[in-house]
Amino acid sequence: MTPESIASFYKENKPVLPPDSKYRHYRFVYEDGKNTSAYAVWRVIKSPEQLQKICEEKKPSAVYFTVSRWLRPDYLGARYDAGHSHSKWLANNFLGAHFVIDFDSGIDESYKNMKRAYAILKDKYSDFIFVRTGRGFHLHVLDFEKDFPFIASPFAREIYNGKQRAKLAGLLQRNGVVFDVKTSVDTRRIVRVFNTLHSNGTVIYSTADINDDRLLHPSHWLESGTGEPIRS
Repeated sequence: MTPESIASFYKENKPVLPPDSKYRHYRFVYEDGKNTSAYAVWRVIKSPEQLQKICEEKKPSAVYFTVSRWLRPDYLGARYDAGHSHSKWLANNFLGAHFVIDFDSGIDESYKNMKRAYAILKDKYSDFIFVRTGRGFHLHVLDFEKDFPFIASPFAREIYNGKQRAKLAGLLQRNGVVFDVKTSVDTRRIVRVFNTLHSNGTVIYSTADINDDRLLHPSHWLESGTGEPIRS
């Protein structure tokens, strides 16, 4: 994807923000064919229009957000380090994190495993987003924390969240679901923003319907001609 085609995409398309966007930390990734570099977005993202404008201007190869939520996401500090300044403490005030399961073992197998995981989880959880990424799928469990107890310390809160993620990952593994366990249990992982571009030209598609045909047949953004998205 060229910078011009990326700008063209974001001129016509708004990103779809995750819930509680103003508490999410965002990052841009740039790829030039040889090197990859990542940069923090030092702003609180409150609307699709705001992120759309920034993407059109900065032309990132990929756009990510944290599954975790923070009191000061625009100034996210080091893991489990309270520091000594007020700003560092605010930056590390962990509010929570929903669970995202990463499937990247090939499109067909990943889709089967995502459906298998959904069949297990739907008896307890009800708020899901299914996402087609460039190489596989993400299953967002948005109500993962619905039964969590109140924990006053943000650091203890993050540790508790991590332990519950590990328990749920273990349940899925015992039931034969194949997924990236290490990435999925990380409370500070980043995932792609919905309706943004992948470096291969596909559009990151999200839906609440696991049987949506567009999960298996994503759109591509043309670098020439009309510049309109097309189905693969």
